[in-house]
Amino acid sequence: MIYVHSSAFHELFRQNILNACCYPDGYVMRVRYGREYLSPDLIKDGAWKKLTGEECVFVFAEGAMENKAAGGTAKRDYRFIPIRYCKVQDVQMAAGIFIMDVKVGDFLDYGETLDRTREDLWDKEIKGHPDRPYPKGFQGSEGSYVYRAVALTASPLETESEMDWRSLVDRLNRSELRDCVTFQVRGFYRFNPWPLSLVYPERCVKSVAKGPDAVYRFRTGETILVKVLLYGQANAEATGKSINVDFDAKAFTSTSVGKIPINSRYNEQRVLLPCVRGTDTVVSAFTLQPIGDDSKIWAPQPSFVVEISPSAGYLLGVAGLFALAFFAANSGAFTDYLFLWDGRLRTDLLGSINKLTKPIGALLFLVGTWIYLRKFPLK
Repeated sequence: MIYVHSSAFHELFRQNILNACCYPDGYVMRVRYGREYLSPDLIKDGAWKKLTGEECVFVFAEGAMENKAAGGTAKRDYRFIPIRYCKVQDVQMAAGIFIMDVKVGDFLDYGETLDRTREDLWDKEIKGHPDRPYPKGFQGSEGSYVYRAVALTASPLETESEMDWRSLVDRLNRSELRDCVTFQVRGFYRFNPWPLSLVYPERCVKSVAKGPDAVYRFRTGETILVKVLLYGQANAEATGKSINVDFDAKAFTSTSVGKIPINSRYNEQRVLLPCVRGTDTVVSAFTLQPIGDDSKIWAPQPSFVVEISPSAGYLLGVAGLFALAFFAANSGAFTDYLFLWDGRLRTDLLGSINKLTKPIGALLFLVGTWIYLRKFPLK
């Protein structure tokens, strides 16, 4: 298994940790490292190029902020807090910068809030890895932040993903990120039609990942539901702070909630987003941006790529209806086309073709209508 570590030494690293705790299952997030932070085994013979498709775990190396604040005094070692399992989606090296895109998966289950058994076990296992990272100034080498090692001991029991996420947040509340606001985007949902809606009112829309890009695809005219789950100790103390729902008017016409207040330890917010109507495909971003009355808020800043487009079947149906209406209005009596079956098509080919000019025109109208609906917007 590949281990991907991130400390909170720099703001970008801290944001990576919070975003990893926020994105829904299946979305792709990007992390970046200097080439020197890859293990020697991954550097050798360009082994990092073969990481695509491998399983990995994203780990929070806790302690960098405390060491940074201490300055020249004695440094403490990292405490490793695994966050969630992932899958390597894409890797590249640009100007000595290793860029890794990972598809996030299940959170690790830490169990009850006061139970430190798994927390201590996983920290001990990672500290036993020969390539594991060390804080700056703790020893001569900083180790590696991306390397390969044996998999962690699995959780003994399977629980709901929301409870796994909550157990992780409880651990973050005891770490140097205890003052950070935490929330999770549970996903995007599409409302089911009747009568299916009587049993299953909504169903989750999974992102489509191609290489480093993950896109949520919606249909024009439908209403999408976004579920946001808020939980954490710092949330209860975030007076005057909220999460701004930022969307592109070319993708969504409006939103049911403009700002999600952060005023309690736990809450779930439902955000309705009506998609625009049109024949153009729109690719845009949907972002949840925490804002506050005072200083900068440390919280997840998830951004999603969304694509709004009409279904191909709908456009084909519209074009077919136009062509059928055009054909019926100009075709005359149906008995005029008996030559297609009574043998006259073979004996009088030229005359038969002359009688097919209107159907051929209807087919050309169908093709022209299809091209128009696909290439030119109706606004």
